[in-house]
Parts: sequence; C-alpha cells; structure tokens
Amino acid sequence: VLVCGGVNAEGMHLQTTELVNLDGRAEAEGTPKGGLEGKKMKFKRSGVCMVKHGNAAYAFGGFDGKDPVRFAEVLQAGESGWGRCEGEWREVHGFKEGRYGAAGVSIGGRVVIFGGFSGEKVLSSAMAFTPDGDDACTGGVGKMQPIGDMSIGRMAHAACVYDGKAVVIGGTTG
Repeated sequence: VLVCGGVNAEGMHLQTTELVNLDGRAEAEGTPKGGLEGKKMKFKRSGVCMVKHGNAAYAFGGFDGKDPVRFAEVLQAGESGWGRCEGEWREVHGFKEGRYGAAGVSIGGRVVIFGGFSGEKVLSSAMAFTPDGDDACTGGVGKMQPIGDMSIGRMAHAACVYDGKAVVIGGTTG
C-alpha cells in the first residue's frame, strides 16, 4: 500500500509517502514489514485523491494547509515493483480550480476524478485525466477535461469500479 500526504501531530501538512506491507511478504515484495519511506511528493497535501493507474500512482488535488491544491503528480513504479520506485514524483496536468476530498478511479485508459471541495463549495463535477504516452504519462503532462456532473456535489466520498462501471458512494454534500 502506498500512503501519501496527510497531517502530522503538530498540524503540519505532509509531502512524505510510505510503502506499507500488509501481508508479511517482505522479502518477496522488497518492502520491509512495517513500512519503507517512499519518495516525497512535490507538494504538501492532505485530503489527496490517490489513484493507481497501470504501473503509476497519481495524486490529484488535496489541501496544503492554506488552500485547495490544483496540481496532480505521478510516480511510476520501478521495474521490480513498488518496493523500488526509482523515479521521482513529477507534476502533470492539474485542475482549473483546486479541490480536496475528491475520489477517483482508473477506468477505460484514463483516471476519472469525482467531486471534492474547492474551498468555497462542494463540487459535482467529474473530470477525466488522460495520460500522454503510457499509463505513467511519460509523454508529457496529459489532458484533463470535464466529462459531466454527478446529480449532487460530494466530498469525503469513495469511488470504485464495479462490473466495468465507475460507482461513487457516500460522502457529504456540505
């Protein structure tokens, strides 16, 4: 499991990541039991929307302690898996307005992000991010485009893919 960002006991927003081994297969996965410090993200953030897409992890939005974050970042897994991420987080296409508390899924060759909070309102928008080149967006910055709205705005909700469809569950409307 790749854990990213958050807030520490002193209230500081984090840019750190950690690889956490949940099943005890430390030697097989290359991750020690109890976790391994991962690569730092470019931006400090909590409430970040994390999505695994192919062999890459994406961090969309979040809150930096002052403002909602507009930026998205990607980290590509190493050749031997997540226990050996050789690259660095790099910025890719972000949102026109920052958001945190959003949910996302990988579906149909793209990442779809649902809702979140802009700092002023709970969002109903669904945005699709399409990577350039490959799943890790090695061809550039990718493309972010609106694909519609949910029937209501949601934040602090969940999303998953079930039977080939994106499903958005729960959350709060404000």
